[in-house]
Amino acid sequence: MNGSVSGITYNSSIYYKIVLSDGSVMWFRTGGDDKTGKCSYSDSNLSNQCARFWYDVNGDKKPNAAGRDIFIYDINTDGVYPHTDSDCRKNSSGWGCTAYIIQHSNMNYLH
Repeated sequence: MNGSVSGITYNSSIYYKIVLSDGSVMWFRTGGDDKTGKCSYSDSNLSNQCARFWYDVNGDKKPNAAGRDIFIYDINTDGVYPHTDSDCRKNSSGWGCTAYIIQHSNMNYLH
C-alpha cells in the first residue's frame, strides 16, 4: 500500500520458496520451536503459530507490495488464517489487506 516491503524479500535465505506454474510465488517461514516441534510462536493476535506464508500473485514483478500483489497468511495448530493486522488503508503497510479481501469480497481499499 505505502510501497514499503517491510520484511518482504525474494533474496533472503531464511524463507522456503515455491514458484507455481502460473508464475505466482509463495514463500514461508516456520514459527515453531525447532527443539520441541511445537507451534509456539505468537504474532498478529494468533497464538500457537506454526508458520507464516506470503503469496505474490504476479511473482517478482512490481509492485511487490503487501495489499496490492502480496497477501499474507498465518498457520497455527487450528488452521490457516489471513494476517490480522488492521492496517488495510492507503499509506499503510498493507499487511491486513488479506483479511479485508476475505471479509469484504473486494479490493475497494485500492481506490
